[in-house]
Amino acid sequence: MLKFFVALLLSYTSSANAFNLIFASNIPRLTEVNETRSLANLAGFIQNKRSQTSSFFIHGGDSLFPNALSVYDSGAHMVDVLNTIQTDVFLVNQREMAKGLDQLTMRTHEAEFPLVLSNVFDQRTSTNIDGVLPYYSLATPIGDVGFLMLMSETVNSTYLTEDVVILDPIERAEAFIHEMRSQGISHFVVVTEPDLLKLYPAERFSFADVLFVAAEVREGVRYHPDLIEVWGGGSSGNVAVVDWQKDDIRAHFESYSGAEIMPETEQMIQRYVSHLGVVLEQPLGVLVTPMDSMRNSIRTQESAMGNLFSDALRSATRTDFAVLNGGAIRGNRQYRQGDKISRRDIQNELPFGGVVYKVKVLPMELKEIMEHSLSDVDNKAGRFLQVSGFEVGYDLSRPVGQRVLTLTSGGRPLMNREYWLAIPDYIKNGGDDYVIDANKVAREMSNQDRFVWNIVADYLVSLEVLTPKVEGRLRDQTVKNVTPQ
Repeated sequence: MLKFFVALLLSYTSSANAFNLIFASNIPRLTEVNETRSLANLAGFIQNKRSQTSSFFIHGGDSLFPNALSVYDSGAHMVDVLNTIQTDVFLVNQREMAKGLDQLTMRTHEAEFPLVLSNVFDQRTSTNIDGVLPYYSLATPIGDVGFLMLMSETVNSTYLTEDVVILDPIERAEAFIHEMRSQGISHFVVVTEPDLLKLYPAERFSFADVLFVAAEVREGVRYHPDLIEVWGGGSSGNVAVVDWQKDDIRAHFESYSGAEIMPETEQMIQRYVSHLGVVLEQPLGVLVTPMDSMRNSIRTQESAMGNLFSDALRSATRTDFAVLNGGAIRGNRQYRQGDKISRRDIQNELPFGGVVYKVKVLPMELKEIMEHSLSDVDNKAGRFLQVSGFEVGYDLSRPVGQRVLTLTSGGRPLMNREYWLAIPDYIKNGGDDYVIDANKVAREMSNQDRFVWNIVADYLVSLEVLTPKVEGRLRDQTVKNVTPQ
């Protein structure tokens, strides 16, 4: 009997000094194609965890934008959903910058949870973004735990943020940790994104106990001598779970797919979905041939969907050529022969909205654009272009800037004259570090300010059949190394 009470006491003592951190990021859609891993399922999973042990939901951001609704309300609907989940802390990531700092500030007033970003200043005020905290602490069974979010400078080229100043992430983190230590806080969590890990090894963050990396497609755990490094997203249906005891921290992944839904979250989701339901469910056509928007293909090679979408831009603008950056296509989904395509599908694939411009380019200027498109294929960068009206032969084994081998149209070399090229406003404005001569951009905006998804949807309706296919527009002629037998 004594042994039983000792074991019970030890179990109670252990649980009293332990808790879970549930981490997710990169879940911008209200609903998923796979309906068993919706935000309502995630909410139910978190609710169940909280009923079993002390648990905190840590959101790594990249989720207020983009989706079909966020173009209209800049993520306000997602804040409402995250309120129902009782999010404990939201770490502001790059996509949250997509609509500018003032819209982000508006979301902080609507959120019932703190939003944190530690190394970004509003250039207009030379201080933190209004409403966004530089750090935050949660009371846990082992004491207060401090949270920081560190962002890389790539936000400026990716989301064209004009009012953002990126401060040294290590210096800012160390300063804030010193400040928190003076408040009696001795445990720390840092959240960041993959671009920052290209500049700093994980060991540079050893002032923290846990380093979360908000990654869209990568999952994994690495144990360092003084730090545990956890990469995770959430759109795959898995979340990272950190089991934190006073002297031991471990991490693993658990699936929330199929978890019992949380009714309050589901009701909030359905309220918003119904607003656009009638319009978004409008059928556009039936696929005769399959296509996909998987990240691995849309950002590394010619894509049947990329061809279809870029053809739509060229048709609408009546230009010679058109390009569309792979990063604009976000569905990460496979479509089969016979699938019905709706406006909802197109808005999910092209959630950023955006408009189209026409620009005059010489063959040499088009070559420079395509060289930039091919400059970071290994990292699946969103700058990779899907094209219409011309063909590109290239060799990825050659140095950056020297990869384009041929530029043709209909199989014939381009003439030494100017051509009209249709481009999204994102590229025209310098997104992904593209350089477009403003003097060569047509003054009028193409197609009366219609969003890209409207252009694509209308184009699909105009087609008798939907037969997207790969047809040799992007010709990878990289010489593969062959080991002699």
